[in-house]
Amino acid sequence: MIDVDEDWQQQVLEVHNIKSLKFSDLGSSSDGQSDPNPAFWERTRPFLGTLSSLRNVNDISLDMSKDPSTYSTMLQHVPITKLTVDYEDDWTPRLNMWPTTLTHLTLNGMFDCSLNNALPPCLKELDMMYTTIWDMPITPGGLPATLELLYLGQRFNQPILPSALPPALKTLFVGSMFNQPLDQPGQLPASLTSLDTSFSKHFNKTLNNLQAKLTDLSLCSSFQHSIDSPHLETLYIGWSHFMFTPEAIYTRLTTLSLSQTSRALIASITSRAFPSLCDCSIHGIYDADCESPLDMTHLPLTLTRLYTNAYGPIVLPQGIQRLDLMCSSADFVLVPGMIPESVTALRLLKYWHKLDVTAIPTTSLRMLAIEAYGSLTVPLRMLPPRTSNVNHVVQPILDHLSTTLASITSFILPIGGRDIYQLTRISDTLFFRHSIQLSVCGFVHLDELRKADT
Repeated sequence: MIDVDEDWQQQVLEVHNIKSLKFSDLGSSSDGQSDPNPAFWERTRPFLGTLSSLRNVNDISLDMSKDPSTYSTMLQHVPITKLTVDYEDDWTPRLNMWPTTLTHLTLNGMFDCSLNNALPPCLKELDMMYTTIWDMPITPGGLPATLELLYLGQRFNQPILPSALPPALKTLFVGSMFNQPLDQPGQLPASLTSLDTSFSKHFNKTLNNLQAKLTDLSLCSSFQHSIDSPHLETLYIGWSHFMFTPEAIYTRLTTLSLSQTSRALIASITSRAFPSLCDCSIHGIYDADCESPLDMTHLPLTLTRLYTNAYGPIVLPQGIQRLDLMCSSADFVLVPGMIPESVTALRLLKYWHKLDVTAIPTTSLRMLAIEAYGSLTVPLRMLPPRTSNVNHVVQPILDHLSTTLASITSFILPIGGRDIYQLTRISDTLFFRHSIQLSVCGFVHLDELRKADT
């Protein structure tokens, strides 16, 4: 952080390897004036041009909490590329108030004026996710034709007119109040590749005949219709009673994420319906119980990563390589044969029981992560010798580091119940500690770890 004074430009030039430069014009200035200073921006403009030509620094941003209209036209020729407005009161945008180089604009606060024909023509991203009251119509041609990403505000619930969205738009997010049709001819531009309605609390309109380029779709919990778009590659479905279209084949879908789904929907995820599925995440099953086994052997043979909640007995598919089990009940117990031998990376989240090491694959496992509650003690001395990473393992294990755990080369351990130690083995008793804090990085002896754990 550099204060703006007479020497600030020289201080910036003395900084090596500058990639970006951010100005913060927040509240009152140092001379007690609340209005922007046009003389400052007039002096700054040639400096930024020099910075661009000599140092190739073109990522220039400005955060402002003042009334944007008070800047008048003083920013128009300043080469700012990113601008964030955090002004809490209403204000009126004008086309000549923006930097002509602006490509990213974020609008926050209580802003509720029309943006039609009031934004710079080269804008690529417009983020209004945190506007609290904005709900204005978008007219055809009103937004810049270059816009590629659009976050509509939380209160926005205006009908989307045909051709109202820019022809270059690739990503569209709608807010919590949105519940308008989106599948009528001309509503979504042919360029759109990603549609996210997951923030909405109300969206429940059909999404039929989506264009072929739209490959990434996120649906909110209120969505109750079927989806049969064969060109989708990524699909997220919020908590709902959603069901896939019977007999539909999602040929290109590789990533599927479900939040609070049902056994019936899980049963419909098969190799026939999802012949290319590689990554599946199941965050909760609302009709699961702790007694009836959850059979997942029907999941596609192409699946390599699975995240799922476990409430009781579970039968997992063969062939998966990465497995994340969220243990949602103390009734879930890992037993021998439950984890497929194909698994190379295993994460047990919130596991409540003493680990039965005979339930861990002994030939394939390379990474093991354990997050536990209570007084769980993990007998690490019996872990498979090829396990190379143990994450969040509870105490006590230090007595086994130099003997029965000598084949494990990487650890993440809660030493002393306070600090997390990420360690790489150098020898039986010597380790290297990694950290984002450079001051704590370095070699550490096993005796030091024991001392830190007291």
